[in-house]
Amino acid sequence: LEDYVAGVLAAELSVWSAPPALLEAQAIAARSYAVAELDHRARGGGTAYLFDDTRDQVYAGAPPAGRAGDAVRAAVERTRG
Repeated sequence: LEDYVAGVLAAELSVWSAPPALLEAQAIAARSYAVAELDHRARGGGTAYLFDDTRDQVYAGAPPAGRAGDAVRAAVERTRG
């Protein structure tokens, strides 16, 4: 889940210029959406996965290397749990 959240942040935000609080807020929102949507689908007999586009949350894989990626991973870790 944490790798997915990092990939969503990297795809949906301008991570190179985003302040830490924005990254953290987006991490919380992305994680909350993913967990709630997967639970909702499981209860309704729907798909057991999330789409990687605008049908759910855009996901483009691991965040970039370097400072921007480090900031994303730090925000995900600070909001974990």
